[in-house]
Amino acid sequence: MKNFFTGNIMSDEWYTPLNVVKFIECLSNIIDFKKQKIICPYDTNKSNFVKIFPNSIYNITDFLEKDYDYDICITNPPFSIKYQVLEKILKDNKNAILIFPETAIFSVTFYNLIKKYNFYYRIYSPKQRIYFYDEKGNQNRPNFHSVILQIDKYFNYNSIIHFDLDEKIKEINNYEQK
Repeated sequence: MKNFFTGNIMSDEWYTPLNVVKFIECLSNIIDFKKQKIICPYDTNKSNFVKIFPNSIYNITDFLEKDYDYDICITNPPFSIKYQVLEKILKDNKNAILIFPETAIFSVTFYNLIKKYNFYYRIYSPKQRIYFYDEKGNQNRPNFHSVILQIDKYFNYNSIIHFDLDEKIKEINNYEQK
């Protein structure tokens, strides 16, 4: 089966769970999402990113080839083109929040891209692995740890924040109930 966005035979179509997207939404104390033009290029209307950020531009098949007007890219890019997506965002001089494999963050390719485009980042590293799911609800338990990567042209240093996603979600839910 070919992937709609990448044309790859192997499936890159794994959805990000709602608790991870809710955590990203909580970054609104740092980022005013309401004032941002958000692009979720590799997401469809079924995506939790699109559900949480309903005014985003999404369902784009030519993100790597075409220029779009946006302030921040929020997505879980297809695994097979993660570095190309990252480079496009950096080349566009835009901010981003991406779900990325931890091993990719500590790679030579990532280091070279960040250095080439002179960007800094914040890594949110959940204690537990993120389990993705497909359109039928089947869970994918990847053999790698994923992190939430925030790239911002206004950061002036790199940082890593470790946290317990379950605890953060409880905090979010308690806050929303008040």
